[in-house]
Amino acid sequence: MNYRRTFAITRKVLRSLKHDKRTAGFLIMMPIFMIAIFGFTFGGEVKGVEIYVVNLDNDTGNISLADLVISQLASDETLKIDEIITPSMGISDPIAYGKRQVEEGNTWACIVFPENFTSDVISNMLSTETVSQPASLSLLLDGSNMNIVQSIVSSV
Repeated sequence: MNYRRTFAITRKVLRSLKHDKRTAGFLIMMPIFMIAIFGFTFGGEVKGVEIYVVNLDNDTGNISLADLVISQLASDETLKIDEIITPSMGISDPIAYGKRQVEEGNTWACIVFPENFTSDVISNMLSTETVSQPASLSLLLDGSNMNIVQSIVSSV
């Protein structure tokens, strides 16, 4: 490869761009435009993501850790709780209802607190065993937008 020939061709192309203002403008403005579009589309903070919550937790006395978690999620700007579904609402299968709402695109996610969530957390905290069964909750997600999925998972 001859560097003198490469430099000569480069110089010729740059001279021709000097006379063709539209192509020069296109070569300069198009990358800036594309960076701005991709930054606007894929950047920024996610706020107001609509979610459903299925709360099947049985309170242990006056304590309901599921209610504490729900109130914390409600105060977060990232998530917006559209509906809190409880067994007292008369829905025969609240988990299936939440899953159907996610599948139909009515909400981005559904958080399901199982029946013994509070008692599982308390028994896990009071357990002296080195290996104990952790308390868990289910998260049903609409995976069509990974930015929103990551925001929901990090908020929960």
